Amino acid sequence: MELTEVHHEFSRAVERMVGHELAAVRYFGLATEYEEPLLWLEESGCHSIDFGLDLATRSGEVFGIIWSGRFWQYGVDVLPASLTFEVKKSNSADLTENMSWSHLIGQKIAEAKVHWNWSGYINEPKVWYPQDIELVFSNGFSVFLCASELRENGSLSFQQDNIAVVFGEISAKRYGVGACRGG
Repeated sequence: MELTEVHHEFSRAVERMVGHELAAVRYFGLATEYEEPLLWLEESGCHSIDFGLDLATRSGEVFGIIWSGRFWQYGVDVLPASLTFEVKKSNSADLTENMSWSHLIGQKIAEAKVHWNWSGYINEPKVWYPQDIELVFSNGFSVFLCASELRENGSLSFQQDNIAVVFGEISAKRYGVGACRGG
């Protein structure tokens, strides 16, 4: 894998989340003309959001997680501020007390790492982009933030203009994210 200084800078930005205690979680979905609510299935071990999420910390810092084209058409990205400044009209939901997140509130982020993947066109060099960010909390639980979309058939589609949140190692294996992704 040939990563440039820009890739390393991105990894360092992700690593800045380490040591922060999670205080709140908010999801943002792009508002449609029908104002559809944000939906996900708890039993799937995965939430799919068409815009992104905020991870608010006890120190007051907020990390906005979105998809972007910084490296390739669709990769995961981290902003040093709330997504409320990125989207003018959105549906949002506070998931702080949601069963998938509530056990992580008050936990510190012990590890934050980027899982790089590559894409490209025939006869052109590979382009490495951040497909997933893995957060390991002080209680040992992992959450994967992925540039992916949960499909109706229960699979994840990678390189999407959505963010999938995959909870735990078992779900990571099921969906093939993080270090569990083959290839």
